[in-house]
Amino acid sequence: MITRPPTVDAAAATNQWHLLVALGIGLLIGLERERRKGAGRTREAAGVRTFALVALLGGLAAELGGVAVLAVCAAFIAAAGLVAYAHRRDDDPGLTTQVALMTTFLIGALTARNVVLAAGVGVVVAVLLAARTPLHRFVRDSLSEQEFDRLRRRAGLPPPIRQSVRVDASGRRRYIDADFGAFSVEIDGGFHLRPLNYWADARRQNELVLGGDRILRFPSVAIRLEPEVVVAQLRAAGIAFGLIKPPAK
Repeated sequence: MITRPPTVDAAAATNQWHLLVALGIGLLIGLERERRKGAGRTREAAGVRTFALVALLGGLAAELGGVAVLAVCAAFIAAAGLVAYAHRRDDDPGLTTQVALMTTFLIGALTARNVVLAAGVGVVVAVLLAARTPLHRFVRDSLSEQEFDRLRRRAGLPPPIRQSVRVDASGRRRYIDADFGAFSVEIDGGFHLRPLNYWADARRQNELVLGGDRILRFPSVAIRLEPEVVVAQLRAAGIAFGLIKPPAK
C-alpha cells in the first residue's frame, strides 16, 4: 500500500506556528499597554491592535525578507514611534510605549529563529510593563525613605511614625510619610512633580496646615543630590520644635 505524502508541508506548518506565537506575544504586550493607553490629549498612540500587528510584522519580515526587510520595517516603526512621541501633549510622556513597540517587533522577528526564547522574552516584557506601579513605588518610596532615614539620623531626630494618618480641615484622611509629632515630612518622587499632581499635593498640604500641622517637604532628588541642605533643615526643625537640644553657646 502506497501512502501519499501529507498535503501540508512541515516547513509551512512550522512557519504558521511561529507566526501564531508572534501574534500571541503582540496581543499579550498590547493588552497591558491598552490598560495604560489613557484618553484625551495624553492618549498613547499604540494599543492592543498596534502591538499585535507589529509583532506579526516582525515575524513576517524575518520569514520573508531577511535582514534588509527587517531593517526597513524597524526604521519605519522607530520613526512612527518618535512621531507619536513628539505629538503627545503630556508634561512627562516617557518613552516606555515606544521602546516596548520596537521590542515587540524584535521579539516577533525572533520567533522565526527560536520560538521558545521569543515566547519567554515576550512574557518577561509583559511582566515588566505590568509591574510599573510596584517598581516605581519601590524606587520612589523604599529607596527614598531609606536615604531619608540616614539623613534623619545625621540630623539627630528620633525615628518617625511612617504613613501616619491625619484628618485635614475638610475631614478627609491623609497619610504622612514621616510624622515626628511636632512636625511632619513629606517625600516627593518624580510623579509628584507633574503639574496636576503637584497642585494636588500642594492643596493637600494646605489643608493639613490649615488643620494645624507643620510640614516640611523634600523632593527625592534633593535627598540624593543635596543631603547637607536636607540635614540642616531637619536639624533646624528639630531644634525649633523641641525635638533636639540646641547647641551650647
